[in-house]
Amino acid sequence: MVKNVITEEHRKEASALKAIYKAKSKHLNLTQEKLGIKLGGSGQSTASNYLNAVTALNLRSAWIFAKELDVSVSEFSPSLASIIEPDQQAGDISPDLLREKWERLGVLLWLY
Repeated sequence: MVKNVITEEHRKEASALKAIYKAKSKHLNLTQEKLGIKLGGSGQSTASNYLNAVTALNLRSAWIFAKELDVSVSEFSPSLASIIEPDQQAGDISPDLLREKWERLGVLLWLY
């Protein structure tokens, strides 16, 4: 099993995302439990792992967080936004379409 290596960039992304979550979650009636389930996990711990940089954000998780928090991915991850947002602006974005796009390019992404 490959160990999840957390870089300083991952920590900065998680910190920015956590600040957005704290600012918007009550207004949006969004809990870590709800987010964790939308992220495909078992609940609160899944969201917490992303928000606390235990697990690095990937394309799928960044897209889901942005959608649920009603923000742009660039507000917390400029590097992932450079991949996601050109497609998002064209209206051609979903986790399945992202996976298909990157599989065609030969990039293996663990989205599920």
